[in-house]
Amino acid sequence: MSGSRAERPSSYRRGSSEFSLVTHSNMRRKRMTTLPPELVSLCLSHLDPTDRATVPTLLSCSLVSSSFRALATANSLWRQIADAHYHQYRVPSRSRLDEFERDAFRYYASRARKDQRATEIVKEIQRPKDRIPLIEELRSNSALGSEVIENPKWTAGGDYAFTEQNAPEDWLSLRYWAAECRKALLRDEALRLWRDISIRSVANADADDADNSNDQMEEDLERGLDAFSAFRGLDPARLPRERYDMSNHPRLLEATAVPPPHFTGVRLLEWLATQVVDYMKSIGLEPAREGGFHSLDNHYVELVWRRAAATPDGPQNEGTLPMTLVHIFCALVRRLPVARRLGIRAQMIGYPGTVLAGLSYRRRGGGGGGGEEEDRERDRARIYINVFGEGKILSPERLRAMLGAMGQADSEQDFLAPASAREMVRPPFSTTRPSALCQADEIGGFARQCLRVARNILTSVRAGDRTIGVPIPHELSVEALYSVSHALFLFTSPHALLDRDRDRREEEEDVPAAVGADTLQYAEWLESLVQSEYPLDVSYLSETVAPLLPPPDRQARLRSLCAAIREEDATPKEPKVVNAEIKWPIGHVFRHRLFGYLAITRGFDYRCEAGEQCMFSGVFLGSVSLEMAEKS
Repeated sequence: MSGSRAERPSSYRRGSSEFSLVTHSNMRRKRMTTLPPELVSLCLSHLDPTDRATVPTLLSCSLVSSSFRALATANSLWRQIADAHYHQYRVPSRSRLDEFERDAFRYYASRARKDQRATEIVKEIQRPKDRIPLIEELRSNSALGSEVIENPKWTAGGDYAFTEQNAPEDWLSLRYWAAECRKALLRDEALRLWRDISIRSVANADADDADNSNDQMEEDLERGLDAFSAFRGLDPARLPRERYDMSNHPRLLEATAVPPPHFTGVRLLEWLATQVVDYMKSIGLEPAREGGFHSLDNHYVELVWRRAAATPDGPQNEGTLPMTLVHIFCALVRRLPVARRLGIRAQMIGYPGTVLAGLSYRRRGGGGGGGEEEDRERDRARIYINVFGEGKILSPERLRAMLGAMGQADSEQDFLAPASAREMVRPPFSTTRPSALCQADEIGGFARQCLRVARNILTSVRAGDRTIGVPIPHELSVEALYSVSHALFLFTSPHALLDRDRDRREEEEDVPAAVGADTLQYAEWLESLVQSEYPLDVSYLSETVAPLLPPPDRQARLRSLCAAIREEDATPKEPKVVNAEIKWPIGHVFRHRLFGYLAITRGFDYRCEAGEQCMFSGVFLGSVSLEMAEKS
């Protein structure tokens, strides 16, 4: 064997400024070649940052010598790896940006440790007690927070996910709790965003820079509407990358690359609007069909995109609502190179009874390329598109005439102005009190758009509850109501939120600002939902809701409720042994071996109480009988 023995693995030794490749053969050491550091770095740079073997490879290289460690931990390598693993949809936070740019290897190691701790929390949170401290550690920005949202083990697919192949027997429970933890973090992101938008709606009301103010309003409006999907477990941060990135829409880029040379002003805006509307129709983004107008999924932009991509012309694509269509239209126009080159902006317009899209030019006064009169004409050019109404283009004169026919010609509200300049909608109830109307007048326009979405979601839930044959699953109804309660609470109390932030910055004692009766009602909604459906969100009640309530009675009552929820979480659950043959504990998530559906154990019957049709249809999610336990 000695004569045919294969060469042993290579090792490296450091020369003065070179790397020597040394092999062991027949117990001799022979110098094969000498590699300069630049060549070693070049070899390492060809490792695929998305390959799961790249990180172990670089770590192994870093153990060879101090010189190899310097090359294997270079910023140029680990910045790409960190971007591939952690920055697909989120950039580094401001507090971590300096560390990422200065020492990407250390930054990646820190993020990996946080992912490991988050995975441990998912495993520990399966126990029936002391879940609130674990979820609070997970949601703490100083500890883990949003930095672990993109934990690869939390996704349903991929090499790292909890599956039967790479996880123990409780892999289904791990996947369930990983999804619940991820939902909690996504909700926290959405609530922070809504809070910031609500505060900006009153803090920046008197901004002098109109263009910058409008840009901020458009960004807030887009992100604020997308945030509703976080309550469905969808990641709103994926939309700009996966749905609105122009590299995913080559046909639209080709159709709008070169505008007709003789089109200017209004005609150019009309041409661009027509191209975008026609493209949206071609990929399945159409108005809601009969029977689908009150579908709950139509309020979540990501679900609308998925449905259109899956079956653009199929019966499952039931279309969507005016708000969602205009939202997608404006998002696409803003990212078109031709719109950026020509200074075209797209804004949502809350016309009575519907939502329109408005196209106009950014103001440039007399400093443009044309004459002064041409610049003024360009600044005045504006069109309105009824995206829901087959993309019909309307002039300002036509819309004002329609307002006159509706008796709104002398209204003080400018219904044709962008959302940032006027009253969009009233609070979403017909029994609105005068105090609530005054409160709504002070809310920024883009905040009112989010309120409008909240009202539409409530309408869909109520319509689904009343419509025979269109049942809404309990979980979806609760998620929808929870998102609406949060949105209404935050967007109807902007001044109270602003005053509390100022008190914190100036290190003064928190003095609750006066909030309206509607805000107090929405706080009660949150109390009820947290108590019954979301006990792990109790910290939101105590830290955000309670300080805005009038003392002392309302605050004391809420804090007492929070203490009771925490006490119940810390109390060991009494074991309820019904039969020694019971195999699974309450709360165990399993896949049925006979019928294939996923379910969670919430109780036991001595004998099966469900019918055969119910069990075979895969909707049997109630109590599990001993007969079924023995069969499966």
